[in-house]
Amino acid sequence: MKRFMSFTVVVVALVCVLLGMVMNASNHAHASFDCHTGCSSWGYWNGTSYGGITKFTVSNPGFYDSIASWDRYMRLGSGNPKIIIGIFSSKGGGYGTYCSGAGSGLKYGVYAYDSAGFNFLNYCLSVPQSDTNYDANFTVNGFGGPDCLAGDIEVYWQFHDFSDNHCISDTEEGTNNWNRIQLQEDIVDHVSGHQVWGSHWINNQWVSNNGSYVQQTRGEDFLTARNPPQMYWKNEPSTSYPGGQQYSCDYATGTTCTYGS
Repeated sequence: MKRFMSFTVVVVALVCVLLGMVMNASNHAHASFDCHTGCSSWGYWNGTSYGGITKFTVSNPGFYDSIASWDRYMRLGSGNPKIIIGIFSSKGGGYGTYCSGAGSGLKYGVYAYDSAGFNFLNYCLSVPQSDTNYDANFTVNGFGGPDCLAGDIEVYWQFHDFSDNHCISDTEEGTNNWNRIQLQEDIVDHVSGHQVWGSHWINNQWVSNNGSYVQQTRGEDFLTARNPPQMYWKNEPSTSYPGGQQYSCDYATGTTCTYGS
């Protein structure tokens, strides 16, 4: 009789454990959106530009999966050559992310590719904690700048309390102008709740063939939102709202963002 009772107790305990595992898995499924193989949203303007500017919120999300990543950036060029400038964060090696080789945590950086698609430059440094949740400017100028050699392409970051720049040789890039400006956000994780708070993208500009900066005054040629990342124009670029105001976030549910939360 005692053996039977002991066996019954073991079976009941095992059933409870299994039920608990099923319930936890079910709760996880209901509380999160599966982006463990990657979710991306992006929009772009077509047309020749000698550079571009965007200004967006510096988010710094936490992660749930053991291997996860998040990126927010501006890309110049629809194919190759291309330049990618923005902020990037990863955990556990960062599947499919930029700057994962620089270690975990939030980085700012630039990647440059030549016409064959060879990544000849990646420059990544840590973003100080004091700069998160503030806006930062991200600039690419195909005509260079005062700290670069003649003919170089200058990339420039202006954060809340510091700035940095880097020079790219146009002979390696193969051009100083591109056929597209693209704004993009990626996440690799199980997205839970308001994982990446509502953020905005403003001051969107392109560089003309005489080196001047011009505010975007027309809507993008294409925009796709995977929800998450949620991405849409709160105020579309126009002559009355130059540069526009785009919102993005990474919420487990919904199609819109609450700015700042």
